[in-house]
Order: sequence, then C-alpha cells, then structure tokens
Amino acid sequence: MGCQTGRMRCSTMLMAAALALLCARAVCVSPVRAHAAESDAARSFAATVVDDDLGALVVYVDGDALDGDTACAGAHVRVQAVPLPWYVAAGITVTDAGGTTVAYADGDVLTFTMPACDVTISAAYALDPQEITIAPCEHGSVEVRPWSQISDSCDVIAVPDEGYRAERIVVSTDAGEIHRSMHADTTFRKPDGHVTIAVDFAPDVQNVVVEGAAHADVSIDPAADVIATGTEVGVSASAHAGYHVRGLIARDASGAVVPLRETAADAWAFTMPATYVRLSFDVGPDGVDSSLPFADVDVDAYWYPAIERLYDLGLVGGYAGADLFGPAEALTRAQAVCMLHNLAVMQGNTFTLGGEVAADGSYVLGFIDVDGRAYYAAALAWAVSAEVVHGYGDGTFRPDAPVTRQELAVMLANYAMFFGIGDVDAPDGLLERYADGHAVATWAHASVAWAANVGIMGSGPALWPDEAAARGDAACMVSNFLIATV
Repeated sequence: MGCQTGRMRCSTMLMAAALALLCARAVCVSPVRAHAAESDAARSFAATVVDDDLGALVVYVDGDALDGDTACAGAHVRVQAVPLPWYVAAGITVTDAGGTTVAYADGDVLTFTMPACDVTISAAYALDPQEITIAPCEHGSVEVRPWSQISDSCDVIAVPDEGYRAERIVVSTDAGEIHRSMHADTTFRKPDGHVTIAVDFAPDVQNVVVEGAAHADVSIDPAADVIATGTEVGVSASAHAGYHVRGLIARDASGAVVPLRETAADAWAFTMPATYVRLSFDVGPDGVDSSLPFADVDVDAYWYPAIERLYDLGLVGGYAGADLFGPAEALTRAQAVCMLHNLAVMQGNTFTLGGEVAADGSYVLGFIDVDGRAYYAAALAWAVSAEVVHGYGDGTFRPDAPVTRQELAVMLANYAMFFGIGDVDAPDGLLERYADGHAVATWAHASVAWAANVGIMGSGPALWPDEAAARGDAACMVSNFLIATV
C-alpha cells in the first residue's frame, strides 16, 4: 500500500498597460445604455463601446481618443481591437439601435464615418490556431481564458452538456503531454509554440472510475453503472505477473480524498459519496530486492514506494559518496527546494528561473547565509522567483534548518498555485477533524487544510504540523502531491 501520509480565475483582464502600448491617450468606454444626444442640432450621437473578457477596443475620433460616449455625425472613427494573448480579433462590428450593421471589418482594425444615429461597437475574438487548438469533443465545450496581457498562465474551463461531466483535460505540445487535470477547470502555463487542448466528457452518474491499473485487474463490488449514495463499495486488485500494487487513492468529483479502509491484501472498501469516485492506482514492477541503491531504505518500510517512485523520476537522491538515503533524517530547507526544483524540471515548470548571476558564475540571492555557489543555489534561485519559498525577516534563508511538515505543505501549495496545477482550497473546519489541528500555525492553515483534503498528509488522526519532516515522510508527501494534482 502506498504512503497516505502525507482555478476559476476568469477576470475581465482589460489591461491598461497593454492598451497604453497603442496610445497613452486611448480610453476604453464601458458599456452604457445607447441614447440619442439631447440636441440633434449638435449632430452628436452615442457611440457605445462593448468590451468582453477576451479583449478590449480602443476608439479614436478624428485622431483623438473617444471623449465620453458620443461622437459627431460625419466624424472619422478608427477602432483597434486588442485581444488577449493567444487570441486574434475575428471581426469588428458597428450596429445602429435597431441592430442593422453600419460597418464591419474582418480583422483587428475598422474605420468608418460616424452616421447620424446612435451606434454600438463590438468585436469578436477567436483562438489563434498557431498558438492553441481545441481538439474536437462531444457532449460539451471548452473555454480558454488567459490571465492577463503579460501572464503565461491561462484557465481552461470544460463546460459539459446537461447530464455529462468533464472526465479529464489534457494539454499537449508536439513533443507530448505537458499538463493533465481530472477537474472541470484547470490552469496551466503555456510554453512557446503551439499546444492542443483535449477534453473528454462522460455521463454524469455516480459510478467508479479506475485509472493507473494497466498492469492489474480491478474488481468493483457492486459492479453497477450507478451506485447509490451511502453504498459500501468493495475494491480489489490483482496485479499482473511481475507487478505489484504499490498504492491506491480515491477522490470524489471535487478532488477531495474519499477515505479507504483496507480489508485485505490489495483490497479496500469505502462509502459511496454523492458523486462519482475516481480510483487512482499505483502499480509497479516486482523486485525481490529493493530497486533502490540505498542500504538504509527497507523494502517493507511504508515510505519505500514513495522513495522508489521519486528516485525513478529523478526527484531525489542519496548522500554523496554513500549508499544511504537517510529516510528518518530531517529534510533541510535546502534539500526541499532541490526536490521541488527537480519536480519543476520534470513537469516542465521552469519558465521562471530568476536569480542574478555574478561574474564568477555564482547566484546573487540576497540571503546573508547562502553561498551563491552552493549545490542548492540554482534551485533556490528558481524557488524564490517562483514564489515557492521565502526567506526570514532577518535576511536569512537558513538552508540547513529542518523543514517542518506544515512548511513543506506551504511549499507544495505555493508550487501548485504558482504553476496552476491544482485548486488549493479545502472545506471550512477541516483541521478540526484532527487531534492537533489547533496546532497548525495561522500562516499555514489554508495550505495544511488543502494538503489534508487532497491526501498529501493527514491520513491518520493527527497532522504533526510542527514536527520536522523526515526525508522518507517528505517523499511520501511529494508522491501524494503528484497523485493529488494529476
């Protein structure tokens, strides 16, 4: 059994900075009710500009930025559409009060002569096919919402048809998959070049979905298409020859962990919630002896599968010059940033590297107790610029200090938030379920609650938030993080 111890950010994003690139005097007019000017003799009529979440319109009248919401009949009007990243303007339309088209352009610029009537100016936007393609999908639609004009991040929102749910969202480049989510919405950081977004929709019924069991036969009891809330569900797995089940985690539609009760070897039970349940298996190859090169990691230890997984992924290593991992020794803050930096490299989340490099090749990090040539300096430069870790008020980082379990939970939450690979939230009062929930530091409340909610930590009756994280336990938390944020 594997270790069990351990958005929607859609904003209007009409960025003034982006518009200033076009003209410092440009002003976007908020939508207002169309109305005729009080004095037709002045030949002034309403020009209502309608912006939306995917772009903004900049309007010039006789060479000057639109002043207010009116323009004189006969004036020369120029409209510039400013789409958000990875979008293009798909047309600008000017209509009169009756909806009749007065002027139209198929690009991002339109010029027209102001008629003697009220008009509304709007634009349509579409994804740039050279940047993002939505794969054809059935039973739903997909929305892509960039965070801002200057961010690499964007939200993907799967909108299922009635009676369906979003099964998974996969983002890929020509080189392969770069992001996957089992939620109806997710955030990813777009790399340079083209990406394809594929969304699978499935009937929204209360059933059990199995994944990660390519090398095992899994049985569900009852084996029904729909399972009623409160039903006791049994799960058993029989690994194929040469493989063994290393772990299992169950999550409901919200991503929250569904408690499992181990009933026998490779057999579990749970109570069906009022949503579908996703069972994520970890099935790996057999080995009579440990596949790890560490003499101090017992194959029967609870942290063995997590250390094995992270070692195979290149996220952890042992002590230099020795065949030892030190699973029971405290993980230091320097070691923690190295582990998370390795995770970022594996997941392709190295867009933000940061850290000034001096002439001698050392990193200038601003901490009075950090050697810019230390083995962890590059990882720390990344972690600080990615806002995964922070220093102390006295100007130190304390690289050799043990990292506590709640500090590691905060680092993982910061990682998830910065790279948009998980929803960092949890039900109110969740910490109260634990005997020592009151001992969680105020600054760590949200992160520890999230970590416990998604199964990164807290599978037992206590959290031990202020205890130093042993290297083996830290491996469990990071391994569970990988499962929770798939």
